[in-house]
Amino acid sequence: MWSCAGGACTIPPAWGSPSAAALAPYDAVIWFTGYDYSDAVNAAEQAALTSYLDGGGTLLLSAEDQYFAHGLTPLLTDYLWVASVTGDVGLTLIGGDVTDPLYLGVAARPLEEPIYWGEYWPGSLYDDEVFARPGGFEPFVYPAAGAPAATRYDGGHFRTMFMGFPVEWVRSVEGRADLLGPMLRWAICPLFVDGLESGGTLRWSNTVP
Repeated sequence: MWSCAGGACTIPPAWGSPSAAALAPYDAVIWFTGYDYSDAVNAAEQAALTSYLDGGGTLLLSAEDQYFAHGLTPLLTDYLWVASVTGDVGLTLIGGDVTDPLYLGVAARPLEEPIYWGEYWPGSLYDDEVFARPGGFEPFVYPAAGAPAATRYDGGHFRTMFMGFPVEWVRSVEGRADLLGPMLRWAICPLFVDGLESGGTLRWSNTVP
């Protein structure tokens, strides 16, 4: 998990589940669940995040197994603006969706198992199709299926983006910058004027959460 405040983004010094009070000072939170398929963002963490968003926060969540682990909880439906999910579609190409002006023209990128990650699911990708509620955007699409892979919402009080695929499966630095840069420029860290300062997202998915 990364947190951002005052134009600077850091990994908090203490690992573990953050409380609502710990999240409150931050302008934005970036949360990757990596290969955690059994719990992903658990009930206590969901409660902390919804409280944080009620306070006007911004959340980027990449959690391909959130639906598998917990179903359509209020965090997904009321904050990440998810209407429905088709689980475990196993699609391996992701690109910008023309229906979202923020991601119009973002080139398609292959999803590939991270190199040297023996603890990941070898050869398997359990990504989800994620459909947005009315009033939200679907920033990413699986070109082969023509189905959305993410939701984005700006309700004026809080901003969120949910990815039903693991960002760490986009191997290239350029690809990760294409996928994360528009969101970061839109809502999270002004210091990311060119997308990502660094493509080193590998460690992000090894944090707890």
